[in-house]
Amino acid sequence: TELMSHGIGRLQGEGGQAHFTSAPVDLKMLVQRAVRYYKKSADVEEISLVLGSTGDDLQYSSDAVTIAANLDNLISHAIKFSPLRATIWVQVIGDPDGVMCEVRDQGPGLSPEDQQQLFQRGVRLTPQPTAGETSHGYGLAVAQVLVTRLGGSIGWRSELGKGACFWFRLPRQRPQSDQAEGQPS
Repeated sequence: TELMSHGIGRLQGEGGQAHFTSAPVDLKMLVQRAVRYYKKSADVEEISLVLGSTGDDLQYSSDAVTIAANLDNLISHAIKFSPLRATIWVQVIGDPDGVMCEVRDQGPGLSPEDQQQLFQRGVRLTPQPTAGETSHGYGLAVAQVLVTRLGGSIGWRSELGKGACFWFRLPRQRPQSDQAEGQPS
C-alpha cells in the first residue's frame, strides 16, 4: 500500500541511509486513523475492525510516517488473510517503558514451518489471501527493519488454525545510535 511504499522509500534513502524524523506522535490517534482507513476494505469482506487502547500515556516521540507504515502493513495483512465475517482487533498499549501496537486476527494462523520463515524477504508463507489479493513476501521483512531502526522490536503469536497476532513495541526513548542514523531529534 501507499504508506508501506513510503516506508520502503525511507529504508532505501539516499546512499542506502535511512531518514527518520522525531516528533510527538499521538499513537492512539494514529491507530484510529489506520483503522478508519481500512474500514472500507474490511467492510467489503464483512470483517469487523475493533479498536482498543490501554494505558494513560500513548504519546510518543518518533517518526509518525514509519509507525503508520507498520500499522498499514499489519492491518492490511490481517484483512488479506482473514475469512469473511471475521473480527480483527487493533490495540495500542502504553506503559512507562514504551508503547506497543498489536493486530490480532481470526485467519488461518501460522504453522511452525511458516513461523521459522517470518521476516525473510521474498518468502511467501503457506496461508493464501482470502479474496485473491497478491502477496510478494516483503511486508513483514520491511516492517521488521523499520521497527528495529526506530529502536523497537516486532513479534508474533500464532497457532495453526487459530489466527495470528502481530505486534511491534517501541521504547519511550530511542537509543542514541539509532537517532544518529536519521535526522536529529
